[in-house]
Amino acid sequence: GHVLPLGKVVGFDDRFYVSAEAKGRKDGSNWDNAAGLTELKVLLAKGAVMNVYMSAGNYSVTDALVSESEGADFSVYGGYPADAKTGDVADPANETILTGNLGTTQAYHVVVISAAKSSTHKAVLKNLTIRDGKGHSKNKEIYRYSGDSEFDAGEGAGLCIGVSNAELVNCRIIDNTSCMAGGCIVSYEGSATFTNCSISDNSATGNGAGLWNEGEVTMYDCSISNNRADFACAGYYGVGGISRIYNSSFIGNDNYKGGKLGGGAYLREGHGRGSDAIFANCTFAENKSGSGGAVALYGTSA
Repeated sequence: GHVLPLGKVVGFDDRFYVSAEAKGRKDGSNWDNAAGLTELKVLLAKGAVMNVYMSAGNYSVTDALVSESEGADFSVYGGYPADAKTGDVADPANETILTGNLGTTQAYHVVVISAAKSSTHKAVLKNLTIRDGKGHSKNKEIYRYSGDSEFDAGEGAGLCIGVSNAELVNCRIIDNTSCMAGGCIVSYEGSATFTNCSISDNSATGNGAGLWNEGEVTMYDCSISNNRADFACAGYYGVGGISRIYNSSFIGNDNYKGGKLGGGAYLREGHGRGSDAIFANCTFAENKSGSGGAVALYGTSA
């Protein structure tokens, strides 16, 4: 699918409203005049950043939201009612779905964050479901480059986080499949915080079905469950990255078929360093693997 840089349109404030079906003037100035994705794509080609508010519904990745802005924040908030009006508040029960299902085909990635990494700015995704991405059948064949980030079409079918700062709250990354990193990948030097998120029912024909971390990941109150990999690691794959995981669960992840390591989590070295990981007050249950059904460590990881 095509990618869409988030940007601030000259003459508008920092709030931009989007619904599955455009309304009124379709200029995104409020819920009564919410833009559809067609209007959003046209209006946001001008740069800078903004806060995007999305009502419940299905949004195709052909018009997906992608951060490429430098030196500023951008936020995408879902969970507003399908018929949202002024004063309505977000509720995760109002499912706002970014889908890679294009009908006759599927997108390699559903959401990509490639904004240049900054110590003071980040990209925020809240109350979103990211699903139905289908990565390329092989990794290291098709690449996309943006800023300091490199994206492999065979990795991160649901969410790709490049050399960026990202925060996800109340998000679901589900039913994505790829050669590697079926659900989500955090690139080397990238950083992501997940709070109350679910990464489930993703698959990989190679390694790392759930979340693949080469950068720095912090998780609070999250679940990684029912992911399937044909080779190493079905759940959480730390490849030389930094992992700080708190009050989270790893349940029913399975790479037993391949007879490889790490059903729930697998930590190993990468980029010339071992994985640096802390799992505190976490639950591992019903995970399956050739070795290390719950957790496997390899090399200098600890």
